Amino acid sequence: MSRDYKLTESQPEIHGQFWLLGASERHAGFLRLQAGKQPVLELAKFSDPGRSAFIDRIRDVQKSPQHRGHAVMHGTDDNGAPITLVNCFESNSSATATRLSRTIRCDVAIFGVHLAADDLNFSGIVLRFDHQDEWLQRFAFGEIEHELSSDDSKEITMIKIPVRETREIDLDLSGYARSCFDLWWTIGPNRSEHRFGSRSYLDLLFDAPASWTDLRAEFQSWSWLLGMAMRSPIDIEELFLRRNDVPLRDGHAELKLLPCWIARKFGPAPANSDRTRHEFHFTFDDVEASFATVHARWRRMREPWAAVLQRFIAISSPRDLWRN
Repeated sequence: MSRDYKLTESQPEIHGQFWLLGASERHAGFLRLQAGKQPVLELAKFSDPGRSAFIDRIRDVQKSPQHRGHAVMHGTDDNGAPITLVNCFESNSSATATRLSRTIRCDVAIFGVHLAADDLNFSGIVLRFDHQDEWLQRFAFGEIEHELSSDDSKEITMIKIPVRETREIDLDLSGYARSCFDLWWTIGPNRSEHRFGSRSYLDLLFDAPASWTDLRAEFQSWSWLLGMAMRSPIDIEELFLRRNDVPLRDGHAELKLLPCWIARKFGPAPANSDRTRHEFHFTFDDVEASFATVHARWRRMREPWAAVLQRFIAISSPRDLWRN
């Protein structure tokens, strides 16, 4: 994958070996990560020469139920890096005299670790939503400084772009061991020049390990809350998971980030909007002092009203009801 891990940008195919948990047989294949869509694994296996091998493969395919499910699959890319695929099911298969092909769709691809089906528990998440930077209005850089030449030309000889010493905005939310907006800064080439960037991420560490099902509910809760604040149906743009047993190699106390790939409900690209700050229902500036209280009230309201919220957001996401 690219260094950005953006769910809104298609990634190069990941070639490697993949297998079912508990099976010794490994299959060559490649993982397709198309913008906004769920991970798709394409597997191919060449049969042994002879009619009997061909017949056995055909019978195996015919006897298998349609959309045969496998909760978890493992794989390694060409560099040997581990991959875990969760909630996999076979969507298509074909066979010839020499070749058997399968198309497998997955709920999520987790990079950097092999996890068992009964061990899909996570210590925390780091995620980024559509329009998050515009809504938050916090940046990793301080005020830019210019140095002018000593002569009368007043040409700029140096530009200083300071990085803030404190780049965490503590939220102190109940139900989490840690909660903050974390500001990351980046630098990269942009044609003939370098470009500096600032991104914000919602960083949540749980009091107790959460299952993958719990995480999906967490994603939905935050997308609904921020979506109503922004008057726009938003979705996850980047997603990382944390586990206590996957620390950084240098022994740093921070837990390693595991990049993930999931489908977006609202299409491959970020929500198409030219909204400015004043068009939001409210911004972080409006609720910063009471954000913990707002979030606590939202969690209490969300559970009994979940069915109503689900219905409202389902019918309003392509329309303008978000602005009402």
